[in-house]
Amino acid sequence: MLSVDTSAIDRFANMFAAAGPKAQAAVRRAAKRTGEQTRTAMRPALVKATGLKPRVIHRALKIVTTDDGFKIVSRGGKIRLKHFGARETLRGVSAAPRGQRQVFAGTFIKGGRFPNRKTLNMGGQVFERLPGVKRWGGPVRLVRSEVTIPEEMVAGEPARVFIATARKVFSQRLSHELSRVLLGYG
Repeated sequence: MLSVDTSAIDRFANMFAAAGPKAQAAVRRAAKRTGEQTRTAMRPALVKATGLKPRVIHRALKIVTTDDGFKIVSRGGKIRLKHFGARETLRGVSAAPRGQRQVFAGTFIKGGRFPNRKTLNMGGQVFERLPGVKRWGGPVRLVRSEVTIPEEMVAGEPARVFIATARKVFSQRLSHELSRVLLGYG
């Protein structure tokens, strides 16, 4: 035999009925606060999954609240190697996308001959020469990793943290906000 405990649903139904038209505002406040707490919980998981610094992840994640919930959104494509702790070596630039350090052969950050290379004052960007171009002079292109924040958000540990935190926090926040409305504070 299967049974379902509906006491929590009954309690919320009673609170919604008592709150009346102010219930929708309470739901929006609960969703906004749940979004903030979920974004905060996702950050360490995204830092570990991408290899990016926490401040980069902090700036990339935005919360969008709607009448019926919230979304955590991020835009953008492949992230430049400079954000992964890039440093120049004899064989190329060493960087750590997804937390795994690797050497990108033929890439550079500085100019000149070893060991007296000079900083190019390009903000730490990583470049490579276009194929078939002579070594001195000629066009170069910016090097990007295969990491994109939007893809990393919906896979693996960050997605699991999002679901677990949102489930846990939303009912607590909704109960709190409805109680504030019923007590005359909302």
